[in-house]
Amino acid sequence: MYLTPRDMARFGLLYLNKGNYGGRQVVPSSWVEETTKPLSSVSLASAVIERFQYASHWWTGQTRGHGQHPLFMAHGHGGQNIVVVPALNAVVVTTTNPDLSFEDSWTQSVRTFDFIVLDILSAVLD
Repeated sequence: MYLTPRDMARFGLLYLNKGNYGGRQVVPSSWVEETTKPLSSVSLASAVIERFQYASHWWTGQTRGHGQHPLFMAHGHGGQNIVVVPALNAVVVTTTNPDLSFEDSWTQSVRTFDFIVLDILSAVLD
């Protein structure tokens, strides 16, 4: 799938607004709620996101520090992310180099998570 960062942000806004986009209910709010609930105990390790668990094509968790805000995110290879932080009314989109090996992809993903939580979200809170 190919999405521009603007398309990714629109998708994040759709989920931030519980399925409503531009004043129109595009996806039932119950679907948004259901698909952003953790499904398993499978977890990713992150220094800045805790309880980082898989949901239905989303990952859920909460930030470490900075008020520990719940979030959910679509996470792709190497740091392609749509991060939704409802308590902050925020959507953060990141894109990176998609042509990375698996090992380099995870390293880049970790750097991207750090950037989102430590730089972008902390700036929103300041």
